[in-house]
Amino acid sequence: MVRVYLDSNIFRYLGNVDDSEITFFNKLIEFKDDFIFYYSSAHLSDLSRDISERKYQDLSFMEQLVDKNFLNLNNDEIVVNVKIASPTEAFNNMNFETVNNSIDFDKIFEELGEESVEKEEAKKLFKSFLNTPIGNLGIPNLPDAVYNNTPFNEIIPKLSDKNTFSDLIKGMLDIFSKLYEDPSIWRKFRNYSIENLLNRKFDIDIENPNFNELLKDTPLQKSFLEFVEDSIKHNKSLDKQKYHHFFISAYACLNLLGIDKENNRKVVFSSFQDDAQHAFYAAHCDYLVSKDEQLLLKAKSLYNLFKIETKVLNLDEFKELIENKNPTSLNLEIFTKELLSACINSELHKEFSIEPQNKVTEYNLQTPLFGYFNHLQVVIKHNESPIYTFYKEFKNYSRFISYIEFERLTNRVVSVLGKDNEGKLYFTEDDKNQIVTTNWLGRIWHFENSTFHFGLDINENQMCFSWIPNIKISLEE
Repeated sequence: MVRVYLDSNIFRYLGNVDDSEITFFNKLIEFKDDFIFYYSSAHLSDLSRDISERKYQDLSFMEQLVDKNFLNLNNDEIVVNVKIASPTEAFNNMNFETVNNSIDFDKIFEELGEESVEKEEAKKLFKSFLNTPIGNLGIPNLPDAVYNNTPFNEIIPKLSDKNTFSDLIKGMLDIFSKLYEDPSIWRKFRNYSIENLLNRKFDIDIENPNFNELLKDTPLQKSFLEFVEDSIKHNKSLDKQKYHHFFISAYACLNLLGIDKENNRKVVFSSFQDDAQHAFYAAHCDYLVSKDEQLLLKAKSLYNLFKIETKVLNLDEFKELIENKNPTSLNLEIFTKELLSACINSELHKEFSIEPQNKVTEYNLQTPLFGYFNHLQVVIKHNESPIYTFYKEFKNYSRFISYIEFERLTNRVVSVLGKDNEGKLYFTEDDKNQIVTTNWLGRIWHFENSTFHFGLDINENQMCFSWIPNIKISLEE
């Protein structure tokens, strides 16, 4: 059971395939128990540019694969979580106005109300500050403060010292909107950066695994990661979601420095900003699939750099993966063989002793148990039964488990072991409610020679499966 993130262009392709390829889409539907498809706000942003009603057909089409598996990072959250919302529901609840149109100071003040004298005084002080000429705040005439005839002049508001601080804020927001509307601004800025920070004689590109350090030998005089850190370190407001902002900034810097080798005439600021978000959200999944070679190139480079084990696939590679896949078929006999194989043939990860007669050994599984668990921990206490506990080790940005994963894995385990000792079978609404209140006990089976438990490790916030064979092991030498 793996997570798959399809780029918007894959959904467009799937939505327009002819009868000769409809079998491919049908196979994706068939494998929804093995492949869990996720979508994100980046998909919704892509569709927001469609002014026609066609986008609602596209949203409904997406739902056939992604169900309600919505990856999103809210402003008040530190990490990405999965929300339960269909693409249409999520789209209708998002505001796609440009930043400069969505901020209305007068409206903000009106909504604050008049609850107290103190609040009224605070509003007056803030209004007074916004209406203060920037010259009085010591801010110079910005275009005069940078070199003439450089792209910097196009990304700095043209204000005099008589303009107010409010004018400055609105001017900066207008510039950000212009970057989206006029591709030439970013292209000029990018070309200037390539010429001045990375002289063209330095043939460095991101397919070189050492590109991070190689940049130190260019006029940049710092590694790529140092350059990215310098680009955001002065903005303390980004610290709460730093891993997100660092990734997005790194993606932009690959383009800004030209080491992605993308043709400057094809660069569109809005497009690669959405692509950066796609790459970021896909870093919470096992696969990123796209028809955009530039997205795959930059995503793969950053995944390697940040040690994110999300695999990037183009459409042909994804088709090959699907064509070579057979639906998971589990029964007690197959499960028993897989269980023994996992315990015998796993790759040693580490071992240690908590105390003299308490040994812990950890392994990486070559083949995931139940198509999900890839890590095994064996705890052996002197003269007690060993405990084999299987986990899913996420080697990416993921810090969540979705309800659909709880449901599908519960049902998969139950399909093998049957009704548990309390008479529980497949996943129900009661299970979901217990997970919300952290009271979920999962399922437990007591057999003559073994005990099995499937549940939630509260400390690690992840699902686990334990096997306790009815044998005693001595650790005495």
